Amino acid sequence: MPSTSRTNMRVLVTRPVEDADRTAALLAAHGHEAVLAPLFEIRRLGAVIPAGADAVLAASANALRMADPTALERLSAAPLLAVGGQTAETAQRLGFRDVAAGEGDGTALATLVRARIEPGATLLHLAGRPRRDEAIRSLADAYRLIIVETYETIAARVLPAAAAEALRSGAVDAVLHLSPRAARVFADLSEKAGLLEPAQRLLHVFISKAAADPRLLRSRIAARPDLETVISAL
Repeated sequence: MPSTSRTNMRVLVTRPVEDADRTAALLAAHGHEAVLAPLFEIRRLGAVIPAGADAVLAASANALRMADPTALERLSAAPLLAVGGQTAETAQRLGFRDVAAGEGDGTALATLVRARIEPGATLLHLAGRPRRDEAIRSLADAYRLIIVETYETIAARVLPAAAAEALRSGAVDAVLHLSPRAARVFADLSEKAGLLEPAQRLLHVFISKAAADPRLLRSRIAARPDLETVISAL
């Protein structure tokens, strides 16, 4: 359990509701308070998931949550390689027995695949839409790669009321950005609402250098691309 932070902060969390509670709990464990203002909605796509994969790759916890449970049960004996710890925990709760976790991004997941799975195997990659998975697609040079999108992430068209009020009133100190798209949407909608200037006064913690938006001036980059490290960077 992480130690309580010496400086309590009020932190804007823009993740979808499916991910917000865990983020809020981790923030609380570090002594911070979450202000929830989801920028995205998760929609199930009802994708047909084929059987017979030698290994399953999961790009996110939502890729598993939004998949057909019956299909996942059929696949549960196969090794599952998850992008990070949260996704690995979700896979175990869903019945997968042989689970390994990468270090939080697609590049690390691809490296894990090459280390654990013999070339020529059939890989079933469960993902969301839109995707940023160049590293995963590169696996097609050595494996039979099947990509199935189980959900779609829809961005808000206007800044959520909770976020707008927090910016106007100065009720938050920092914002977490866990993808390049999340940072871009937050900056775009803040600018559209005429609130980019107060947004720029906040501390912005990005999951990676690639996620950083130059409009969000006071920035820190997490040392590793995972939620725990992002929160530690506060």
